[in-house]
This record gives sequence, structure tokens and C-alpha cells, in this order.
Amino acid sequence: VQHVLRLVIGLLPQQLAGCRAEITACRQRLGTEAVLVSLRSLTERWLSDLAAPLGFRPHGITEGNPDFARQQHPGPVGPAADP
Repeated sequence: VQHVLRLVIGLLPQQLAGCRAEITACRQRLGTEAVLVSLRSLTERWLSDLAAPLGFRPHGITEGNPDFARQQHPGPVGPAADP
């Protein structure tokens, strides 16, 4: 969680500048008990790039990681693919 919070603090400097990368610190700064829900709202445009539990990307998966491209290659498509 701390890794994701560090990223979010950088993405939201107006709301979280100087805030520690801790749930309790973010709760206090944002004035809410539901800090992850609030952060999801504030970081909506980056959710596909942020790791869980905040975003939608599995933890530890980055574009620089060779395991990032896990999707199977679709193979040839169209008339050239027919035997």
C-alpha cells in the first residue's frame, strides 16, 4: 500500500503534498475514514496504471517488467491466416 500511496502523493500534490505514505496520514489529510474510496475518486484517470489495492493493475506488474506482456499473441488474422 505504501508504494501506491507514494505514487498518489506525487500525482496529487495539491491535496497530499508533504503527507506521509500511510493510510492514517492520508485519512487525516483528506478528512475521511474511507481513504481508498476517496483516493480512487481523485485518481480516476490513473486507475488503470496504479497497482491494487487502489488501482486496477496487479501489484508488481509494470511495463518495464518482462512479465508485463502476459497476453497470448493472437496469431495471424484475415485471409492470409486461412489454409
